Amino acid sequence: MATMMNFTCERPTTNCDLLYGDCDLHTGMCTCRSGAIGLMCQHPGGFTPCTKPCHHGGTCFVTGSGPRCACGDGYYGDSCEHPMATAECFSDKMWINIYPYGFQSALDWSAPSPEIPLANGSTCPLVHAGTKPSMQINLGWEGFVGEFLHANDSCAGDATVVWDNATSRGYSRLVKIAYSTVFETPTDQLVPVHCVIDKQHAAAAPKPSPVNFIITDTLSRPVKSPVKLGSQVNVTFRVDPNSNYLDLKVLFCMVTDTSLSEHVVVVDNSCAQPPFGLTLYSPGRGENVLMMTMYRFARSTDLHFQCKVHMCDILDRFCQQAPNCPVISPPAFQPPAPAFPQVATVLQQAAPAFPH
Repeated sequence: MATMMNFTCERPTTNCDLLYGDCDLHTGMCTCRSGAIGLMCQHPGGFTPCTKPCHHGGTCFVTGSGPRCACGDGYYGDSCEHPMATAECFSDKMWINIYPYGFQSALDWSAPSPEIPLANGSTCPLVHAGTKPSMQINLGWEGFVGEFLHANDSCAGDATVVWDNATSRGYSRLVKIAYSTVFETPTDQLVPVHCVIDKQHAAAAPKPSPVNFIITDTLSRPVKSPVKLGSQVNVTFRVDPNSNYLDLKVLFCMVTDTSLSEHVVVVDNSCAQPPFGLTLYSPGRGENVLMMTMYRFARSTDLHFQCKVHMCDILDRFCQQAPNCPVISPPAFQPPAPAFPQVATVLQQAAPAFPH
């Protein structure tokens, strides 16, 4: 459930662009000049209007890499689809996502991580989303994330039960967001995040995906048994005919072991990543196929696919844009010495997808 976070240009991380904006100290908002857009006037004017869907008051503009969205107050994402403070409820726990104003990446964020303050003065920090692939991949979250049990969490204790009736139960936690590593500021935030459990259909996993995920061999036969190392398989992502989408584009895909401690990226920025990701192509609308060479991890024969997919409706032409992939000749695959069984088991995990 989303919680609104308020922008102000008085924070050290969200000053108005010096060339295109001025901070209004009465409203806390930037007044943009010369047609610039964005909360901090960070996108100069003179851009070409476009039709990419930008949700929650976002504005579409064109850059050298294609259409983008300048998001309005309280949202982030490729299409401004994610609230900057939100939580997802499961039967026993809460996932929290905080995307602080001014956040660009873990390397650029100079303030402390958002944290849950406790009554005894200690805190439970959130971590960068990149360290939690289950949240980053399944839900498309960026910024900072945390996972806390509703009751008896080892760090954060019990969540606040906001209501509890015959059909649902609501939970709440407070998250402190500091914008300076040196001192507290008047613009620091104490943000409540909420989530709700439907008692009749309590969630135990993220929402299902409108994508069919199929792994076949080179003869288009479904892979149902261990695969020899060095052999080629085709990983097909196909729009579910029962969904409301017409097309898709695979943005990112990694393969992990059973414990999620080891991983290999096979698709990044819609480009196959050698030596294991050979090529990613679209044989027709509504379908992407990844050709890859099979391998295995040293301590596990199981491979788990975790992929981020952009879904396109009739108004979204992003899926039809060809990615700018470098031309790389992958080196010949050399199987490791046979110190363990020369097979890898493919676990077909539904590819999470995110409407933009």
